[in-house]
Amino acid sequence: MSDGDIHVVKRGDDWTVTIEGIEGDLVSFDTEDDAVRTARRIAAGSRSAVVLDDDPRLAEHAPMI
Repeated sequence: MSDGDIHVVKRGDDWTVTIEGIEGDLVSFDTEDDAVRTARRIAAGSRSAVVLDDDPRLAEHAPMI
């Protein structure tokens, strides 16, 4: 499905999900949890990795779903 990894990025007050190699945001959410949950579903279906961008500390606090 995708050309690359699935990224969760903090942009302003929103959390966006993007796909590496595809221009623009796929979807945006009010919460990090919703964005990570969606990114993991997309990644599972496309056999890609989820990457939390913007702050290396995000990976430590991302919920495991």
